[in-house]
Amino acid sequence: MSRRGPTLRAILRINGQLLASALLSLLALWLWSNTSVLWWGLGLLAVFCAFGAISALITALGLIRRTIMRDREIAAYERKGGAPQSDRLVSSEALRKKGLIR
Repeated sequence: MSRRGPTLRAILRINGQLLASALLSLLALWLWSNTSVLWWGLGLLAVFCAFGAISALITALGLIRRTIMRDREIAAYERKGGAPQSDRLVSSEALRKKGLIR
């Protein structure tokens, strides 16, 4: 079956989204603090950066949720079936009679 736990790719993607969200938040805060009447465009950029930070955070949370739900589905499939067992119809004696083993 598929291995449990997040893959390295998923971990890096989630961490990248969280890092992007943090950096955009800091940039938005810095731009907002330097906004004045003369530099009104910085306020507009700060708002766009804040929206980008919120979007990156929502994406990261969605990736985390998807990873957790995948692990739960795999666990549910593993709980459904029993442990693998060998076939009872084929025994060493039956294979010897057919000439497949010595």
